[in-house]
Amino acid sequence: MKKSIFSFILMLFISLSLQADESTNAVTEDGRNVILYSDGTWAFRQEMPQLRPQKANKSLKGKRGAYEVFYNDKLWKQGNAGNEDAEIQLQHNNGDGYAMIIFERIPVPLENLKKLALENVRSVASNVEIAGEERKLVNGYEMMVLRINGAIEGIPFSYLNYYASGDWGTIQFVTYTATVLMPEYETDFLDLLNGLTIKQ
Repeated sequence: MKKSIFSFILMLFISLSLQADESTNAVTEDGRNVILYSDGTWAFRQEMPQLRPQKANKSLKGKRGAYEVFYNDKLWKQGNAGNEDAEIQLQHNNGDGYAMIIFERIPVPLENLKKLALENVRSVASNVEIAGEERKLVNGYEMMVLRINGAIEGIPFSYLNYYASGDWGTIQFVTYTATVLMPEYETDFLDLLNGLTIKQ
C-alpha cells in the first residue's frame, strides 16, 4: 500500500513537472528528496553521483558564495583566460588550455542562456556552431553542456562549457583550446568542469 501511494504521488509530481522547462525539486510523502525533469524522468537527490575530481586538492569560491570549483593544481593554475568579466580564470599547466567562470546574479532560463552563450562566443570568434548539446547532473545540479566550435583569427577553436542557473544567479563555466588540441585537453577539461559545486 505504501509503495502504491508513493508511486501515485511521484507520478503526480512527474506529470506536473512536464509543464515546466527546467527540473523541479520535490519531496515525497515519506520525506525523500527527488528531482523531477521536464522529460518525465526523476532521480533521488541522494543517489546523484558526486563528480568532483578525486585528485582535486584546491578549490576556488565565487565572490558571492554561490559556487565553488575544485581542481587539481598539478593540472591548473590561476591565469588569464582572456575575459575581464570572468570571476575565476585558469590556465592549464601545459599552457594551451584555458578555463573561466562568469557569474551573474540574475537568473536566466537555460534556453535563453544558450543564445547568450553563442553571442558571447561570436563576440570573439567567427563561424560559430554548436557541435553538441546535452543536460547532465553535476554534483546534484543540472547543467546544460555545450560543445561549440568557431575560429579566432582564422584558427579553429573548440569550447566545452557547462551552464547553470537558479534563484542564486547564473554560471557560465567555459573551457577552450585550439580544435586540433581538444583531444589532448578534453579529459582534463571535463575533470575541471565536474569540480563545479553549486551552493544551494
